Amino acid sequence: MSTTQKPPSSPKLEAKPKSKTKLYLQWIIAFGVPLIFFLMPATPVLTKPILKFLAITSWAVASWVFGIIPEVVVGFILPVLYIVVGVATAKDAFSPWLTNVPWISFGGLILTAMMMTTGLASRVAYKAILITGGSYKRTIIGLMLGGLVVAPLIPSIIGKAALFAIIGVSICQALNLEPQSKTASGIMLGAFLAVAGPKLSYLTGAGDGPLAMGLVAKVTGTMITWGEFALHNAIIGVIYSFLALFVLFLTIKPDKEFDSIDVIKTRYQELGPMSGQEKKAAVFLGLALLLMVTDFLHKVDVGWVLMMVAAAAFIPGVGVLKVQDLNKTNFAMVFFVAGAMSIGPIAGQTGIVKLAANTLIPMLQGSSLYTYMCVYFFGVVLKFFLTPLAAVAMFTTTIAEIALQLGIHPYLLVYVFKYGVDQYLFPYEYAVLLYVYSFGYMSLNSIIRVMLPRMFVTGIFLVLIAYPYWKWCGL
Repeated sequence: MSTTQKPPSSPKLEAKPKSKTKLYLQWIIAFGVPLIFFLMPATPVLTKPILKFLAITSWAVASWVFGIIPEVVVGFILPVLYIVVGVATAKDAFSPWLTNVPWISFGGLILTAMMMTTGLASRVAYKAILITGGSYKRTIIGLMLGGLVVAPLIPSIIGKAALFAIIGVSICQALNLEPQSKTASGIMLGAFLAVAGPKLSYLTGAGDGPLAMGLVAKVTGTMITWGEFALHNAIIGVIYSFLALFVLFLTIKPDKEFDSIDVIKTRYQELGPMSGQEKKAAVFLGLALLLMVTDFLHKVDVGWVLMMVAAAAFIPGVGVLKVQDLNKTNFAMVFFVAGAMSIGPIAGQTGIVKLAANTLIPMLQGSSLYTYMCVYFFGVVLKFFLTPLAAVAMFTTTIAEIALQLGIHPYLLVYVFKYGVDQYLFPYEYAVLLYVYSFGYMSLNSIIRVMLPRMFVTGIFLVLIAYPYWKWCGL
């Protein structure tokens, strides 16, 4: 196979058809459990508003878990259902749209389109590998370096996954690496980790970041700034990301040594000189990053910063985007985020958050470190049943409430919870892992061999590095 072969296109992810029995069972659960809640008699503890909330929310969660209804459809109809059954007013159900979270997602998606359409994202990723070198380990380190660079600039996690997965497959194909071999699996896991790890460092790293902190703001009354979040998470996020590579290098030894530097040089040269559009995109992204880092000075929220920079990118003669580029952007995800966000505040209004907090608090009482690790393992277990966004949407408010009642800073427990839900064993648990796996170049066995010890290494990292650091930050 020629090393000048064009990178492969993204695969079309089509779910395998389910058996009728399995499909019927999923529909029975998705609608049967809500019906049970609706028909249950109210009690002083399980009041009618709580039962109605549980009915609607259990339907949404089951639909997300089983995939019987598109997650975006569930997201935009969820607030409407809360209104229809009488547990929320329109003002409350659609209150997430009055926060900065949907607008961070909206502006971030446009900036993602700008990096992808101009080719700047590919240039950054290839350059990172050229800087580190072309051996097995150096190629993977280069992927991670590229992931760390683009983490705050491409908020779309799927956008980053598409970029790094295709680069990983390009390397595997150009070097004639056998699909699902140790070497190919290592490269593709490196591509996945370059996306999954750095996202925790920045508020704009992925959609679940703004979602989580927006829900915390509903409890505390104050939204964290981009700079504060970066102060709390950027440094330890880098350490966490490279610890994951350490685990990868220990568990997946290459069965074929190689030097990818010529392949990457070829790919980089195919991009040609940096175009005027790329230079403009770099200026816009640099401006966005500068404004986000200095938000403590100018007091302009990160959501409004991203929206203003995104709008400027469409100015004729100055910008780099055209109206038709909007058609390539998955804005439906904004409705999913806003819809999922409605779960937290409405849960608080119905009283179920305090009920859940009061139930869990006796189990979590002890030292703050004990509580901290209990929340981490809760997140790890929860990930077997819920997607990261669904887990964050459902439990962030409760965790923040528990933190306040125990006298712990809410950010501390929410941060560790997010590390818990970032642990995966199987591709079905996370759309990004499923996407990278779908190319067919990494084996399921390799995923388990890396991700299982990563869970325990992450626990040690949280105790020995993250916890002391967050305490030093005043949390």
